[in-house]
Amino acid sequence: MDGNMHATSTSTTRHGCPSDFEWIERCTRPRGEAAAKGGGGRGRGSEEEEEPMWEGCQCVGDRECFSVPCICDCVERSGGTPYDPATGLVKEERLGVHSLPIYECSSLCSCNCANRVVQRGRAPPLQCFMTEHKGWGVRTLQSLPKGQFVTEYCGEIISSVEAKSRREARAINTPEAPTFLLTTREIIETPQGNNKVLTLNIDSTTQGNIARFFNHSCEPNLSLLLVRTTSLLPQVAFFTSRAVVTGEELCWNYGGGGTGVQAPEYCGSLPKKICNCGSVHCLGYIPFM
Repeated sequence: MDGNMHATSTSTTRHGCPSDFEWIERCTRPRGEAAAKGGGGRGRGSEEEEEPMWEGCQCVGDRECFSVPCICDCVERSGGTPYDPATGLVKEERLGVHSLPIYECSSLCSCNCANRVVQRGRAPPLQCFMTEHKGWGVRTLQSLPKGQFVTEYCGEIISSVEAKSRREARAINTPEAPTFLLTTREIIETPQGNNKVLTLNIDSTTQGNIARFFNHSCEPNLSLLLVRTTSLLPQVAFFTSRAVVTGEELCWNYGGGGTGVQAPEYCGSLPKKICNCGSVHCLGYIPFM
């Protein structure tokens, strides 16, 4: 993320990324007491919310979930078909700031349809590189169409109490260091028909994947969507918001630009950081940093 200019180590891990963190492919929980307490209660990433919350659909085959005769429970929860079944690209209307969450079919379903994009993992080849003004960044090694799933944001799932503690410690001890803490907040309907505010905190400071190196842009080429399979806890997924050419840096708007996503948490005691995205409509500073 922006602010990584301190990362000058020549030692790199996969995809050319610096090796000062543990590489993971799925979100984890911190070891010890924080994990034993879950996420700090419902709505804050508790283990209760990782349990299966819905029954799978009873559609058959690889196309029925997308056909009119079948009222697929997963598609219905998504407010309609989220992906193009022929290409796997997310539909354009899903890329808006106020898009509905996506519910994919899962191992609980009897189908084998195309509504399983994010759970199948990252597909396009990506590479870390040192940018001119922003520290480490990520570029694509092939052209990507609009709506392409790129990767999810991986890190430690922590409670809101722990997130607050880490932000305060950073403000005191390392105020100039980049933050890798991403928080999402959304109002969702539970299987019981009740509305609730769900907060998810993902910290990729010590454990993460290539998504931790995505920089901010005031005119990004990535959108963030929240994607669920069986539980209330979503995966935070990046999709291309426009066509992207080979070698182009991949960026997202730290101020939002996706369903319920509020970006790395802003700590009020820290000064604003200058934005170096270089876009025509640059705001001049990085939101929430």
